[in-house]
Amino acid sequence: MRNSAIGLVSIVLLLCTTPASASPGDATVERGDLQLRLSSSGRVESVQRQRLDWKPEAFSGEVTIGELVRGPGSIRAGELIMRLVAEDLERELAEARRTLAAAISRNDLSQRERELELADQALRLDHSTVGNELAARTLQRWNDSESNRALEMNQLSTQASTDRLVDEREELSQLEKLYSGATLDSQTKDIVLDRARRSLKRSERYNAYALADHDYYIALLHSDRERDVRDAARTAALNLAHLKIRQEIGAIRHQLAAADTAHSLEESTRRVAKLETDRAALEVKAPFNGVLGVSARQSGESVQRGTNLAEVADPTRLRVRCSLPAESLRVAKEGSEVEVNFTALPDCSTIGRISQLAVIGSPEGDATTFPAVIDLPLGGHLPPVGMDTRIVVRGTLRDVLLVPSKSITTGPDGAKVVRRKHGDSIEVVTVRTGATDGVRTEIVEGLTPGDTIEVSDG
Repeated sequence: MRNSAIGLVSIVLLLCTTPASASPGDATVERGDLQLRLSSSGRVESVQRQRLDWKPEAFSGEVTIGELVRGPGSIRAGELIMRLVAEDLERELAEARRTLAAAISRNDLSQRERELELADQALRLDHSTVGNELAARTLQRWNDSESNRALEMNQLSTQASTDRLVDEREELSQLEKLYSGATLDSQTKDIVLDRARRSLKRSERYNAYALADHDYYIALLHSDRERDVRDAARTAALNLAHLKIRQEIGAIRHQLAAADTAHSLEESTRRVAKLETDRAALEVKAPFNGVLGVSARQSGESVQRGTNLAEVADPTRLRVRCSLPAESLRVAKEGSEVEVNFTALPDCSTIGRISQLAVIGSPEGDATTFPAVIDLPLGGHLPPVGMDTRIVVRGTLRDVLLVPSKSITTGPDGAKVVRRKHGDSIEVVTVRTGATDGVRTEIVEGLTPGDTIEVSDG
């Protein structure tokens, strides 16, 4: 930094005096190709790796390690790694199965009850429908004919009584005229006339009752009969409508009850299945061929939910996870080949291929890096999982503006170069730099091709 400050002071002095003194060396700004070599650290991991954690689906009781069967090393799919012990699991599983059996019985009973209920509802609905139809037909007949006929029949009956009374009066009058000048025995005439008079009196009484009954029928009985017919029809229609509503409500209630029963059955079934899965998980087995790493320490050790018991990784399919510097995105992309060096194996390196390259960077100190995954080739000498690596990205930037790196002075105000003007005069120019290979540096902004700049020999 002290040398840079001295250089800046010298530049200021040169600007203040013309003509300038001779420069240590000059260079011409020109376009060219820049070879990049960027490096980043990473770590080897398996493409296929699986943590074997204790994650029960339903059981929440105490679990301990019963037996450690296998230690770290190669393992084949399905081989037993360890056995866990859960003393309360069998009891919970038996209870869950009893609950499931009860739920199945309740569900079957509910279905049978519903079948009987539907049959009864169908019978009730049929009876109510028939009753409603009969009442409606009775009302129709009453309106069409029976009402008028009943009035007419009552009127005819009353008229018949009145006519009979009139006839008997005329008959008595005729008898009295007939017997007034007759020579019959007086006793015989009295008997005939007395009989006619008694009959007339009975007819008068009958006719009085008939007239009273007619008035009563007209005033009350006919209207009562009409009201009864109409009420019967309305009641039958309401009963049918209410029955249908009650059946609809019953169907809704049954659906709710059936849903509760089905939910209980589903929950019971699911709990049994989960507990059976938890019981099977007490035997920890390798999910695939690979290398085993055991995290459990000893038999009798308590196991909590989420405890890592072991890990299996496939050592034949490896990749490197790393973060590449931002400049590497100019020459690297998904599918690009990069050099992979293994820190602990200085004589071992390989060519990997970028399979994943994030487009969103992450801050890392004063710079930004981009997470990447590099697939390693299959076969050959493969490094162990977890080994540190050094990733080298190589590429060429074509036709970029280049200057010698020694011509750039970096200070608090940014990067600057000294550019010669016409004659021997000079000026300090602020530039924006890009990539560099250590010898030459890319100029993004501040200079143009053909500019002459001073190069320090320091």
